[in-house]
Amino acid sequence: MLDIIAARKETIKSFFEYSRINPFLIPEYQRPYEWQTTEVTDLFNDLKAFNEDEIASQKKDPSAPENRYFLGSIIYFVNDRNQREIVDGQQRIISIFLLFRSICERLKEKPRSEVYKHFLEEIEEIIWQTNKFNGKVDDPSRILISSEAISDREHKIFTDILATGEADPIAMDFYSRNYLTMKSLLEDLTDDLFTHFVYRLLNCVIILPIEASTFNATLEIFERLNDRGRQLTDADILKAKIYTSIKSESRDRFINRWRLLDDRAQAVGESMHNLFAYYVFYVRARDKDARVLDKINLRKYFLDKNSIALHDENLMTHLEKILSVLLVMKSRQIIDGASWSRNFEIRKSLDIIWRAPSDWWKYPVIVYYVAHSGEDDFDRNFLCFLHKLIANLSRRYVTDNTSNSIKKTVIQLNIRILAGNHPSFARQTIDEQKLMKNLRIPRNAATPTLLRLLAYEDLGQLTLLPSVWETDHIYPEVADKDQSSGLVEKVMRDKIKELGNLIPFEKKLKIAADDNYFTKKKAMYKNSKISMTKKFSELSNWTTKDISLRTEILVQTLLATWQHWDEDYDSEGKS
Repeated sequence: MLDIIAARKETIKSFFEYSRINPFLIPEYQRPYEWQTTEVTDLFNDLKAFNEDEIASQKKDPSAPENRYFLGSIIYFVNDRNQREIVDGQQRIISIFLLFRSICERLKEKPRSEVYKHFLEEIEEIIWQTNKFNGKVDDPSRILISSEAISDREHKIFTDILATGEADPIAMDFYSRNYLTMKSLLEDLTDDLFTHFVYRLLNCVIILPIEASTFNATLEIFERLNDRGRQLTDADILKAKIYTSIKSESRDRFINRWRLLDDRAQAVGESMHNLFAYYVFYVRARDKDARVLDKINLRKYFLDKNSIALHDENLMTHLEKILSVLLVMKSRQIIDGASWSRNFEIRKSLDIIWRAPSDWWKYPVIVYYVAHSGEDDFDRNFLCFLHKLIANLSRRYVTDNTSNSIKKTVIQLNIRILAGNHPSFARQTIDEQKLMKNLRIPRNAATPTLLRLLAYEDLGQLTLLPSVWETDHIYPEVADKDQSSGLVEKVMRDKIKELGNLIPFEKKLKIAADDNYFTKKKAMYKNSKISMTKKFSELSNWTTKDISLRTEILVQTLLATWQHWDEDYDSEGKS
């Protein structure tokens, strides 16, 4: 049974007026205010349309009862500071405060109007703490909402707008832009429409406040409701659970650390949700959970099945480590004080793994880094492990051409990683004939990984490969329509897709097979920053024999590289 103290529909006026006793609080674990101008405009236009429909309805039948506009639910609990701590609905609450403040500015245009004076008094009691004897606003800085989910600078912008009714017209923050948008929208209303708009906003717009007894109860309620506003993410919920579980003196440090990590993650296109999704694999390895699970609901996993993981004192450190290795793998950054992030061989290996056919290649890397970074000889051990991992997964993936073939291997390897920095790899039973066949004519999903590995084995490749490149068929797949030789169909049909005819290039080439195709391609290859590709500009021609010879050289290079990495890893384990 849900632990609800009260849940009843109220007008905005009655619900907001209660803030004189229990002011609103947007807590630290919430997202910052981030409604776009379009969302504020949509809300305003909905309210405007409702108002106009009601005016028309009343004119048609003055005795008809007034309709109501339902704005959604607000989920909160009263904390130990007697504040209404908002768990869901904060974006709408802040937007309504900005709307009320913009209404105040227009109401002040006609201070002698009894209607405007009445409205102004009602709204002042919603925004500010008023004098209990005369109902006046003695101090405009004593507003009835505070937010701990934003920086001091943003909080000052918000409170200054409510206190002064002014906003910087060139400011880019959401508070200023949305406030000025609302003022502009209100100015477009005639006096009559404006008067009815304010009346209905106060008395006919309904919300459903749901008060729970505790924070945990609000989370349970939130999970069962599909609210109109932007919902909290799984990471927001986990943040809230961690926040409420730690000692009060440690909460500020936790929030600051979370915000910094979140900002760094977003800067490279990651999120706290993704960090937790990777962290699951570390937790499961620590718990020796060997099940192969394709989809994991983060909220259910960390709240229902493994809540103890959220109380790990090293949790934030683990998440920070996950982001560090992602910064190097994904964004190719160099991390201060981390020599491994400057190691070119490690960087090449991480680049291969990041752009591998599936995320399952990344999980052992992250688990290994979280478990063993900072240990003696980490750089050497890490590189040795990465090489072994690439060799192991490459052979399996090329042979079976599916991510399913490596999932069980990865899960079991993760568990062994937690046992030591030189985990054993399961002995592979590989169909050698199938492996060789799929190396000579690789499947599409495996091709970029094989070419990336081979390109890095070229001694002339002294920098990381371009982040994005295309697989080019040296002898083109498409024949020139004006050519009647039929070379593609008759001579090159079985050779075009061989490994020896494939090459990485910075962009897709649209050069068809004609008598001069190789001359055209050489001119393009000459400017490539990929050493393997650039060398092709020095060749005089390209034949079927060249393709066959190169295919065998590349296949043997791959096999020799994997064997060398295997032997290095095995010898390290014996030392």
